[in-house]
Amino acid sequence: MAEKRKVAFLLYYDWEKLFVSLDNDEDAGILIKALFAYVKRGEVPKFNGTLKTVFAYIVDKIDSDLEKWADKCEKRSKAAKKRWEDMQNIQLHANAYNCMQMHANVGDNDYDNDYEYDNDYDDDMKYNIKAEKPKKPKEPDLKKMIVDYSDNTELQEALLFFVKSRKALKAPMSDRALTLSLNKLDKLGKDDAEKVAIVNQSIERGWKGFFPIGETQTKPESETDIDEYKSVINKFLY
Repeated sequence: MAEKRKVAFLLYYDWEKLFVSLDNDEDAGILIKALFAYVKRGEVPKFNGTLKTVFAYIVDKIDSDLEKWADKCEKRSKAAKKRWEDMQNIQLHANAYNCMQMHANVGDNDYDNDYEYDNDYDDDMKYNIKAEKPKKPKEPDLKKMIVDYSDNTELQEALLFFVKSRKALKAPMSDRALTLSLNKLDKLGKDDAEKVAIVNQSIERGWKGFFPIGETQTKPESETDIDEYKSVINKFLY
């Protein structure tokens, strides 16, 4: 069965202030095109300044929406599968009961024996129905996914800590969300060392996703992109 693919993403009213904050209408058009390229093909543009900050903020929200949508699809699929299995079990019990009723009507001598068997069957049915309990869904084995993704110990440790940091931010990752993040990491990092740096950057800055490492670091630490990011958000959203 082909995997369901989302064909839309949301634009929020609050983002109008972000678009207005851009230097000109041309930047707004560039930003819109970049958002479509990111959602459809995972392309990450090399922006600078305010345009880079606004793009990072919007993409973080888009990634969060996509993760929620993927989780909802997975839950619906599991619920539909369980309903189908329940219907099959009910039909199986009904067929067995009808079969016994046919044997019970064969003759008077056999009726008593079949009647006792029928009672035993009913007791077994009651016991089985009572004993059955809904199965608790299994927790996704994110550690195994990370180990299977790379045999680089440093990268594994960074990814495991990133998963823990997501949980601390009250945004725990599903297996689908981790798959999307790892696919994005493959596109951003050319080797394991760069991937480790990208993951550590997201952990240090409290980001829920992965973003490219800045090309230059000419400003002091207090004036880096994260400070610019905070100032733009505080200025135009609050």
